[in-house]
Amino acid sequence: MKFGYVFLLIFFASFVQACAPGHHLAFEQFQSPHSGTVLSVQGYVIKSNSDTAALQQNWMNLAEKMSRKPGFISCHLSPGIGESTLWLAHSKWENLEALRNAFADPIILKLEEKLPNKFEHLFSLGEKGAFDRKRQ
Repeated sequence: MKFGYVFLLIFFASFVQACAPGHHLAFEQFQSPHSGTVLSVQGYVIKSNSDTAALQQNWMNLAEKMSRKPGFISCHLSPGIGESTLWLAHSKWENLEALRNAFADPIILKLEEKLPNKFEHLFSLGEKGAFDRKRQ
């Protein structure tokens, strides 16, 4: 249990201090010339467990709209365990352009405003299927 708190503290401290040298916040990463699959990761901290239903419903509404956008692959929302009020969400996109285009939609932006404040980071997944090829 103690390890979980230490990990969470380090995780949040890294985001508060803009992570580390070379780290770019998601809005800066949107300008990257990156090609290949992209994973967008968001963390939401709800004020209390009573806010869970609202987070889940608002995120599901957003996910439903995102899933209709070109280049969308998948998304998932995961709660912390125990008494944690941290929720992590991720969405996977064919490329950065698809992600940028999806979040240029005013409807998507309006739905996103209903979610709690978040931290966000984009990760490269490389070429589509590259991970599967490495495992073979």
